[in-house]
Amino acid sequence: MKCALYTSLAEVDFSESKVNELAYLASEKNRQLGITGYLCFNQNKFFQYVEGPVSAIDKLVKNLRSDKRHSIEILIESEEVQDRIFAAWSMRYVKNEELPNSHMEDYLARNMLYIQQNAGQRQHCLDNIWNQLQKISTVLDSYAKLKNIPTYPVIH
Repeated sequence: MKCALYTSLAEVDFSESKVNELAYLASEKNRQLGITGYLCFNQNKFFQYVEGPVSAIDKLVKNLRSDKRHSIEILIESEEVQDRIFAAWSMRYVKNEELPNSHMEDYLARNMLYIQQNAGQRQHCLDNIWNQLQKISTVLDSYAKLKNIPTYPVIH
């Protein structure tokens, strides 16, 4: 199994409804491909984590790189994933109010940038990122139960 984590800047205007539509379409496609993960969008910045079969993630990353609606700033890929972190979410669009004042994406982005600049510390930073993603997953699952947000389990 493989995962990819990236930050990107929107090159076009994205309204809340456009991001909702994007997340819905991604969710449907990801469900078919066995991909799970989550997407955050704040003002003009995307943050996304996806996990799934190597070929599916490779194809998704290729499509993301060629998508002119955004430009990827930082991309980290890893084939060292043993278990899914977001097994219940084919593509969970996380709205700002769900993670208020958590700054989790900022923390992850800083670790991603550090990996990019300091290859020797890659594994340490990856461990920090995976631990933070597991915390995000726990928070999102709790929030979903509290607000009755449906999940769509992926068959393993």
